Amino acid sequence: MRRYHKLLNGQPALRRPGWLPQGTWPELDALSRTHARMLAQHRELEEERRTLEAKYEAEDAAHSAALAAGFRADSEPDQPDRTAEADRTAARADVKRRMDAWSEGFAQFLDEAVRTIKDSEPGWQAELKDRSAAAEAKREEARRILAEADAEVGDVDRLARWLRRTAGDGPLGGEHIGWERFLATPPQAPPDLDALLGAVTHA
Repeated sequence: MRRYHKLLNGQPALRRPGWLPQGTWPELDALSRTHARMLAQHRELEEERRTLEAKYEAEDAAHSAALAAGFRADSEPDQPDRTAEADRTAARADVKRRMDAWSEGFAQFLDEAVRTIKDSEPGWQAELKDRSAAAEAKREEARRILAEADAEVGDVDRLARWLRRTAGDGPLGGEHIGWERFLATPPQAPPDLDALLGAVTHA
């Protein structure tokens, strides 16, 4: 138990769902499933303890109410069923024993989880470096494709505007400007690709 509390001291995330990521590596996925399962076990034990204490509190309240009614009526009250103290002590001890065993098991799991992460980190970091480089290559490709698309849109827009101006409504068309002197529309400010494509690094 002391080791369990030492592990959790100042580390509340260890007792919360979602401590470990999912969908990364098989080892982490397995640890995440075990973590979720053990937290569910703890919730069940806590619910069992609360239910037990609520039962005893209800019994004591009913017993006290019966005694009060007897004193008020100056008669021997009907005593409602009430769990004997020895049985209560035994039931509480059984729940505590299982909660202590869960705590020890959870401490062992945390040891295993942290050790697995420490041992695996160098290889995982190397893999993430490769994935980051591949994602950056995707980002550069996206910039190239966007630049090509901007250029193509600009060419199409330039030609469309030249046609409208040249066709015009007059006998000789509109106000003529030579194609070589007909400028393309100034490009708009490019979008923030880092913001738009940042999610690629997590692909």
